Amino acid sequence: MIGPPSAVAGLTEIEMFRIYDPTPPSGPRIVFWGQSFDLQPLAEECSRIFTIASREAGRWP
Repeated sequence: MIGPPSAVAGLTEIEMFRIYDPTPPSGPRIVFWGQSFDLQPLAEECSRIFTIASREAGRWP
């Protein structure tokens, strides 16, 4: 589902699964089994690792 978890009524916290919420001011979040995770830190870390990996890949013949 795409939208805030509050858009779904009648579910318990553990039933909240695969919800993508693009609306929070802190950035998008994803909900798996009632646990909410910020996606922005994940995206930033992926970008950081990609930059390092790209630089290191250029060092090998």
